[in-house]
Amino acid sequence: MYINKPRHFCQDLKLPKTTVDSSGAIVYNYIATMDRFIIGDKVIYPTQGIGIIEDVQDENLYGEDFHIYHLRIRANNTLIMVPSANTEEIGIRKLISEKKIKNVYAFMRNGSVKVSKN
Repeated sequence: MYINKPRHFCQDLKLPKTTVDSSGAIVYNYIATMDRFIIGDKVIYPTQGIGIIEDVQDENLYGEDFHIYHLRIRANNTLIMVPSANTEEIGIRKLISEKKIKNVYAFMRNGSVKVSKN
C-alpha cells in the first residue's frame, strides 16, 4: 500500500548532529534537500521508458541516509528504486506538456540552425 502524501521543493530541512570545532564552538550543518519529483509524477527513464513515481522514502543503507524514489515502469510493470542523487546522472526527467511538444515541432519546421564544420 502506498501513501500518497505530496512533497514539495525544499520541504525537508535536515539538521545533522552538531559538531564542536577545535575552538569549542558549536557547528551546525544545514543540508537542504530538493525533491524534484512527487508521488504521481510521470517521468522518462532513458533506458526503460515512461514510469510513475509511486513512493518517495528516506532509507538508511550501510549507515548513510538516502532519499529514494520508487518508480514503476509502465511497459513491463517493473519497480525501480532510484536514489534522488542519481536522477540527474541517469537522465530521469518529467514529461513535457503537449504545448511544449507543439513548440518543438514548430521550431523544427520554421527555425534556423547554424551548422559549422566543427
